Formats: sequence, structure tokens, C-alpha cells
Amino acid sequence: PRGIVNDVPSLRRLAVKLGGLKLLCLLVKATPRKFYVAAGDADFPEKLWQAATEFGLLESAPQPYLMGKMLMELGVKPGKQMGELIKQSFELQLDGKITSAEEAIAWARSRT
Repeated sequence: PRGIVNDVPSLRRLAVKLGGLKLLCLLVKATPRKFYVAAGDADFPEKLWQAATEFGLLESAPQPYLMGKMLMELGVKPGKQMGELIKQSFELQLDGKITSAEEAIAWARSRT
């Protein structure tokens, strides 16, 4: 568990799956401390809470910057290609390689 606190892309993906990390963080905080001491990281619950808060993942999951309407403005027709572009862009966003809607549009423009 220790490594996930420093793995922001994994935290983002977990937040997407869970719709935010608040309930997970509360569950981790409610787990008896002895489990984290035995695992070698007694501060894990607090580190997880801090990481989720720092990266804006506590209350909600990241939302894709790139949307279908933006792609349509670039001349992409609704369909498989549009879906793939949105999916790939969101993966890059979760990895921290795309950090704004403008970067997502520029990335998409280079792919169309």
C-alpha cells in the first residue's frame, strides 16, 4: 500500500473507479493501526488522505478534458475514432502528460 501514495496516476485511476477517494480514505483511517504498523507504514492512512487531498481526488474523480464537442469542432465525426481519441487523451491526462483542455485539444489536433 505504501507505494500508491506516491503513484499519482494510480491514485487518479482509483478515484475514477470509485468516484473519489473519500470513502476509501475513511475506511483506511478506520482500519486498526496495528495493520499498518505490521506493514511497516504506520502513517499510511494520513499519507493517503494527504495525497488524495493534494491532487483533488478526495471528493470526486478527474473528468476528461477532451470532449466530443471539441473533437467535432476539429472535424472529427462521432464514432469509433472519436471514442478512441477521448479514451487515449484521458489516459494521458491520468498519467499527468496532458494537464489542460488546451493541451488535450492540441494533442487531438496532432492525431487527426
